[in-house]
Amino acid sequence: MERALSGLNTNQKLSDHEQQAMKLVYDAMEAPTQGQRLRLVLQALELDPENIDDLLMLESGTDLEQNERIEVLRGIVATGANRMGEQAFKDLVPHFWGFIETRPYMRARSRLAGQLQTAGRIDEAIVEYLALLDLNEGDNQGIRYELLPILLSTNRLEDARSLLQRFEGESDWSVVFAWGRVLERYLSGDEAAAIHALAVARTQNAHIEV
Repeated sequence: MERALSGLNTNQKLSDHEQQAMKLVYDAMEAPTQGQRLRLVLQALELDPENIDDLLMLESGTDLEQNERIEVLRGIVATGANRMGEQAFKDLVPHFWGFIETRPYMRARSRLAGQLQTAGRIDEAIVEYLALLDLNEGDNQGIRYELLPILLSTNRLEDARSLLQRFEGESDWSVVFAWGRVLERYLSGDEAAAIHALAVARTQNAHIEV
């Protein structure tokens, strides 16, 4: 990990321009108006054109067609990967979120996955969600809660089972996983297990049932 971190652009190694850009990004996040936010975002980009959080703020505040937005996000993700370097993907997996330097990339890739899902490009969205889980097995971003319903709705039962097993125990407190287990068992044809899972899910949130 030390070898990977040595190749990352850590706060201690940021240039003066990059540090100034980061400060502007943080200021932009707290700006009271869209106009002030955009002004700060553009100032930050002049100082550091590859600041991922800054690029994401610009993307989210820009009126784009859906497919165009997806391509912009792919470019931001690629920029983030290039900025971290190949070594990060060799040494920091599967604990990517544990390093502040990787989080802008993770945020960008998560946003890309969400936009793909919104656009109905489900296969591509699933690829991105699974990749995020591979990068960060602890799933600090809560990717699993987005992924499980998609897997079940597309009848990808093997992948759904794998996800349920990977986060075993979440059915005891997570509504998504509790009801997801019901659907997975029902779709798998295991009626007895589905009935048992239903009883558990009802204790989580009975109002979901219709």
